[in-house]
Amino acid sequence: MEHPNRIAALSLALLGCLALSCIRLRTPYPEKSHYVLDVGRNAPKGEASSGVSLRVRAAGAAPLVQGQGLVWRESDVQWHEDFYHLFFAPPVSMVAEEARQWLDASGRFEWVGQSGTRAESTHAIEVGILELYGDLREEGSPRAVLSLVFTLTEETPRGPRIVFQGKYGESVGMENDTPDDLVRGWNDGLRLILGELEEELTARLQPIG
Repeated sequence: MEHPNRIAALSLALLGCLALSCIRLRTPYPEKSHYVLDVGRNAPKGEASSGVSLRVRAAGAAPLVQGQGLVWRESDVQWHEDFYHLFFAPPVSMVAEEARQWLDASGRFEWVGQSGTRAESTHAIEVGILELYGDLREEGSPRAVLSLVFTLTEETPRGPRIVFQGKYGESVGMENDTPDDLVRGWNDGLRLILGELEEELTARLQPIG
């Protein structure tokens, strides 16, 4: 026959294990945060290129930029994706939309539309992402790295004709290695790149007519 004190001790131990299990099960996971790329445009409008219209579309992204989580590079060989700090939408789609809004606000073109726009355009520009990550390789000096490729084509009776393809990159210093600072750095870098792209397009696209 089991001694009453031993039975009581076993019961208490069992209750303790169950309580610890409940505590572990109830431990909350970190709350997920979502981010968007948003650059705005404060530069003054330029002179319109008469007759030139643009259609902007997202082309694609490198494998490391196809996930939803923010990506950090810790060494030459070590990377990690943050599953609790995520893009609200595919980054290449957001970059393409920011490019469309920027070029439309520049005033240099008759109009700038999305890929699904039914109106015919004289030119199209495709946007691709080559790099998009936070660089932690240098201790105390985190950087937001952004590298894009733009392909400009002219719509002709025989089909699209490539006018130029350009690669643009920025590495922006960050105050701290936090997700918020990383996205701010990307926004700053994207703002610089879109300014360069605007000047390139203005130089290459002469007024029509």
